[in-house]
Amino acid sequence: MSFSMRGYVFQKGLDDLRRAFEATMATIHTAHENAQADWLADKKAIEAGVLEAGVYEDRDFLYDRETLHELLIEQSRAAIPIAINAYVVILHHFWEKAVDDWRMAKRGKNYDAKREYAWLESHGLAPDRAALEFLRKAANTIKHNNPELYVDHSHLFNMGNGSAARPDYAGGLRLADGDFLRLLDSVRASGLQITSRDPFPYEP
Repeated sequence: MSFSMRGYVFQKGLDDLRRAFEATMATIHTAHENAQADWLADKKAIEAGVLEAGVYEDRDFLYDRETLHELLIEQSRAAIPIAINAYVVILHHFWEKAVDDWRMAKRGKNYDAKREYAWLESHGLAPDRAALEFLRKAANTIKHNNPELYVDHSHLFNMGNGSAARPDYAGGLRLADGDFLRLLDSVRASGLQITSRDPFPYEP
């Protein structure tokens, strides 16, 4: 059985990225659930007369408990798409760098999607063009507010009431944890494997 050192490094990098993503999302989802649970506990206490709805200091009103909890819940909810989008950008950069390394890209000849798909296929690999294009467009949406992904996948966006002078595609993108993991698996299948024959020219 053949062994590809670069395939091993590529696959291990994706494993590390998956673990980091899962740990991050577990923490963020837990924070959101805790924020909801904290409000439910305070609400029950208010209804039972154990806790006042408003918070006072020396008879001066400071804040309303419900408003505070609503803000905390919304903040914790907003962190979910922000974290997923950050990992989408990381994943696409990881893929670009891997391919550039494999073909020993020279300065000024960095990753170009269509060219790289053809290059990978000419070297015996089977890049998942559809998934990689989705990943590329999603990363461009997040980094540059590019509307290209929205054109074909508007159902993945929450664009609000559309009153803004310039649509916020980056802020409106709503991918789920599973969407990211499917993209990661597509990247994994598209690149070098541990058992690949390493057909690329390589000079250590």
